[in-house]
Amino acid sequence: MDTNKQLDEKIVEKNEEVNCIDQISVLYNEGINSTDKIAQSRRFNFFVIVFSLFASTCIGVILCYLLYVFA
Repeated sequence: MDTNKQLDEKIVEKNEEVNCIDQISVLYNEGINSTDKIAQSRRFNFFVIVFSLFASTCIGVILCYLLYVFA
């Protein structure tokens, strides 16, 4: 009987280790996903800034041209 209890305890310990490893892998994958999302948001912010600078430059050029034509 004593050996069965010991075996059961060892099985429980091994299952806890496996669960811990699974949890670590899940957290690692979540970390990778979050860094991907951060990189995507930085890329998106960069394109938004570049596009807004381009658009404001175009608007400025058009306004200067209209001022030149109608002044």
